[in-house]
Amino acid sequence: MNNIIKTCQGCGIKFKPNFPTQRYHSKLCWDTSAENSERMLERWRNDPEFRALQREATREHWRKPEFRAQMIEVLKANNIRLAKRSAPAGSSNDRD
Repeated sequence: MNNIIKTCQGCGIKFKPNFPTQRYHSKLCWDTSAENSERMLERWRNDPEFRALQREATREHWRKPEFRAQMIEVLKANNIRLAKRSAPAGSSNDRD
């Protein structure tokens, strides 16, 4: 294990694993992987207890003012991007 270098299955970078079966270099890389997304979707469909836990965790996040402020900024940015993308060619989306 000392000199083993692996390639992350999520992003492809080289990393030194912390344990022999580690396939992703970070939690973020695992969280965004297709494999994890499929697992989570399957659990969401088939496990009512998992759904309830996820809903409660989401509620807890939204109760925090910092999280709400951050999400509002992200949603505003997304709406601006969507408005620009859906605007007809040659027209401006600015309102006077």
